[in-house]
Amino acid sequence: MGTTAPRITDENAVVNFTDPASPLLNFPNKIVAHDFDGWVQERGLYFWDKWDPQYHTVLSMHDPDEKDLTGSLLWTRTGKGHVHLHRSLVLSPVARRQRGRLPPVRKPAQPVARQNEIIGFEGG
Repeated sequence: MGTTAPRITDENAVVNFTDPASPLLNFPNKIVAHDFDGWVQERGLYFWDKWDPQYHTVLSMHDPDEKDLTGSLLWTRTGKGHVHLHRSLVLSPVARRQRGRLPPVRKPAQPVARQNEIIGFEGG
């Protein structure tokens, strides 16, 4: 597969899309440049610098005075309905929740019983 490359330590490094039409940027949620604002630590670690040509790059970024790196998020199809994804981005739950990408923590759905009969769920 790949070998490691330098990490991106600048949490404000500009993130560019190498393939704006990539399903990783468009499904199930549209990812836009603004989604990378407010990052709380380095962008990523252990970026690949070499990979098989069947892998698709999605992002590029770099630290100040460094070369652009594209090995932070790559994917390829590995069979019918199967995908291999390599991610070197630092995606802490706190950072994702701050940017609105994680839903708030909710109570589990509770069954609703009426006349000794479960008729559905509420909550969740």
